[in-house]
Amino acid sequence: MIEKKTNRVLSILFLLKVIPIFYFILFIVAPFLYPEYFPWISNIKLYLVATIAMLIYQTIIFILAEVFRKQSLWMHIGYVFAVFYGLFIYLTGGLDSTFMFAMVFIPIISATYLNERLSINTGLFTILVMVSTILFDKNRLDPVYVIKYLMHIAVYSLMVFYLYKIVKEVMMQRFEKERLKRQFVELSELDNVKQIFLTATSHQLKSPLAGARWALDTAIQNKDCADIKILTEGRERVVQAINIIEEMIKTAEYDLGDKKIILNKEKITLNSIVEKIISNLAYLIQGSAISLILNIKEGVAVYGDKKVLDLALANIFDNAFRYAPKSKVTVTIKKEGQYAKLTVEDNGIGIDSADQEYVFQKFFRGKNALRLDPNQSGVGLYATKKIVEMHGGSIKISSILGKGTKVEVFLPLD
Repeated sequence: MIEKKTNRVLSILFLLKVIPIFYFILFIVAPFLYPEYFPWISNIKLYLVATIAMLIYQTIIFILAEVFRKQSLWMHIGYVFAVFYGLFIYLTGGLDSTFMFAMVFIPIISATYLNERLSINTGLFTILVMVSTILFDKNRLDPVYVIKYLMHIAVYSLMVFYLYKIVKEVMMQRFEKERLKRQFVELSELDNVKQIFLTATSHQLKSPLAGARWALDTAIQNKDCADIKILTEGRERVVQAINIIEEMIKTAEYDLGDKKIILNKEKITLNSIVEKIISNLAYLIQGSAISLILNIKEGVAVYGDKKVLDLALANIFDNAFRYAPKSKVTVTIKKEGQYAKLTVEDNGIGIDSADQEYVFQKFFRGKNALRLDPNQSGVGLYATKKIVEMHGGSIKISSILGKGTKVEVFLPLD
């Protein structure tokens, strides 16, 4: 589509260059063969010399521009045309010439090159040429003719000014577009570098944390350990950090390209994933004194990557248990049309209405969530939405501040 538009523009510019050549040929041949039809040309010999000179000049410029591919040659032809049109007006009636309008083509054609300096300079030069014709006109001493001609020049000057304004505005818009384009490319490159750095750093952090988890597990299993409670709490924090890093790795890999995450899809029951997540988050349920209600229908099967879906859905449950302390969380799984619908509803702190449109943005955290737990990453729901959509599903959140939040996930049935 863009190529067609470009070719169309080039064709129009080519015609603008070729048409004057045929114009000069016509206006040389016609007055030469039929001089009786051109009595308004005051000096036919001078007219023919000027027209032939312009034909030769136009042809030479056309050939040079096409052979050497230097289109910049055309940008300065307007100055020569201005002199020719000035002479043409003088030879066809002077101040009374009906060809006064011909001078309008010079600034119009110059404007097509979208060059501010060229547009204003050719405009001012044509005005100067038009003013100078008064000095050579036979009626230059008649104030009526002079005033009429000056009024023509004034209107012409106004048109030149507005053409210049249009060119300037177009150039400003083009410059702004190019600036924004460059800025967008720079930001994209910066974001790509950030994602690579985030992925590499996250992988580097994951290994020592896994080692720390293993050491704590070993210490907790030792019957002679005196501070099992403290170690258990420390282990939970390490596990929490590992989970956050896994979220960051997944989101960073997804942002680096669609082919970075390969889904190993299989038939899985949604309730088995949910039960595993609840089991893994038992410590959080107990620590937050959550009253958990399960309305899970058996055998609701979906087709997806069990490991990746586990990571995505765990974020939803983690949020519900973490931000609804000492309250009720209801989990429902059922079929709805061609989808398996998972609903996780709590009556916890809720989300401010001003924050709800941003909850799926990376690194965003609501104000009340930050007050309750400032140590989370803010990538959980972002990753969840991306993964659910990769499975052909959707997710939506509704919430009332201080009354609770409901998250609904739709995944295509197997």
